[in-house]
Amino acid sequence: MFDFDRVLDPKPMNRETGWERLADGSLLVSVRTDMHGITGEMFHWWFTSRPLSREYRWWHPFDHHHSEWVGGTEGAVPGSMHVIVEDMNELKRLPLRVQFIEPTDLVSAEKLAAARKARHVSVIIAGRTADGHDGSRDAEGNLLGGRLLHTGRDTSWGMVLRSRFLIGSDLTKELSPEQIAQSVGDEIGPNLVQHCYEEFTYLSRILPSLYLAEGSADASRVEIW
Repeated sequence: MFDFDRVLDPKPMNRETGWERLADGSLLVSVRTDMHGITGEMFHWWFTSRPLSREYRWWHPFDHHHSEWVGGTEGAVPGSMHVIVEDMNELKRLPLRVQFIEPTDLVSAEKLAAARKARHVSVIIAGRTADGHDGSRDAEGNLLGGRLLHTGRDTSWGMVLRSRFLIGSDLTKELSPEQIAQSVGDEIGPNLVQHCYEEFTYLSRILPSLYLAEGSADASRVEIW
């Protein structure tokens, strides 16, 4: 299992963008996106706004097709299920689900608190992922598939976003590394890297105005003229 705590440390990692096959057969996909003009507060608001299909296509005009939300409460990310249909670059019309969870289900609560205090983390979004709109769950209702973690760090110019996707992690209890590698193909790596980088680059271009108009109750006027 990948050590998600490492993402809390802003020091460069040996692979900020790319993919690798882990020893257990799961696939780790890493993406760094520089989101100019964005803050962690804006990023968090975007997920709590629960974008439906129209807004979802704003997020990525070419790859995103359908979005709906199940469960959860307004203003909170954990506890909600995002049911989507998207292309992943060359992989077309993929039905997927993301079950958002508490970040401390993936990272140490103590290390996360320290990272927030040091301003190494301004926003963190965690989830369980699964292919299809049905699929398997465990006895507690958790999706069985993979994990995702988006970690943002505010800077003077915007936000550094580190995204990590661990695909096939729940298969390790039942399948051999070779079987998992067959189930989770290598083609996912480059296609997910490109898709993730594109969708958050697109989002960085629209989110500041959306947040000022709809997400910030006390926003002051931005002097542009």
